[in-house]
Amino acid sequence: TTVEVPVDQPLYVVANIRPVLETATRLAANPSFRVGLRIEKYRGDGTEFDTLDEFRQGDDHRAIDWKASSRHGKLICRRNRAEREQSVCLAIDTGRLMGEPVDGVPRLDHAVQASLLLAYVCLSSGDRVGLMTFSGLVESWLAPRGGMGRIHELTRAASSLAYSEYEANHPLALTELARGLRRRSLVVLFTEFLDSATSGPMVERLGRLAHRHLVVFIVLRDEGLDRLATARPSDAHKLHRAVLADSLAMERQVTLRELGRLGVLCIDAPPRTVGPRLVERYLELKRRERI
Repeated sequence: TTVEVPVDQPLYVVANIRPVLETATRLAANPSFRVGLRIEKYRGDGTEFDTLDEFRQGDDHRAIDWKASSRHGKLICRRNRAEREQSVCLAIDTGRLMGEPVDGVPRLDHAVQASLLLAYVCLSSGDRVGLMTFSGLVESWLAPRGGMGRIHELTRAASSLAYSEYEANHPLALTELARGLRRRSLVVLFTEFLDSATSGPMVERLGRLAHRHLVVFIVLRDEGLDRLATARPSDAHKLHRAVLADSLAMERQVTLRELGRLGVLCIDAPPRTVGPRLVERYLELKRRERI
């Protein structure tokens, strides 16, 4: 029996965030993650004042607060922490190549899950998170904003993403992104490309963006393609496939090396590890005051 019930409000098909919550739970049990979450950095790290504490052997003498030491009659140090409310912008390519499956799931779905995981960690750390999606044109833009309620806005925005039939216009999207960011930010780009020849405009624009912002470039590695490239061919057809797969892998590495030379941080990882690796890189950048 089918029963129809009228609904007088929009219904949102939200992204599957169960993997996000499961990964966040595992990371929360990791001591290094809890350090990053509380923004309690190692002694001497950070630029934002946190508290005054008694000088201990091994502390940096430059951290001594002489006025406070004079008042207390003993050496007092300034303890700093990483700055809060830094801007993180997630840029997600929804173009044609992102609709292709990896491990049975479209690349776009993997990107959404990793983005929401990183957004949760960033917001928990006191930073602000924004979102831009694009294919042939810029489809949506949410300026960076803080607060844990932001995760619900990002989840709702992810529910409206669709697989586009158009190629991604990286130069246009990255130009608009640069205009929308008024302060130095961590830009995390999820995208896909074919070869070094067609990725030239994207690489050039990312190099410009990296002059002002810290850019992390994310691509999902297809392990099936790696297996094709390394498998022993038993006939001419399989040999041709192996050569083609190896050629694609080499073209990919050429582009990633060029991006690294321009100061872009690259993560080329299988879908199951890209989320945790991205969070680890973010916490590392926070500890090193790169953002």
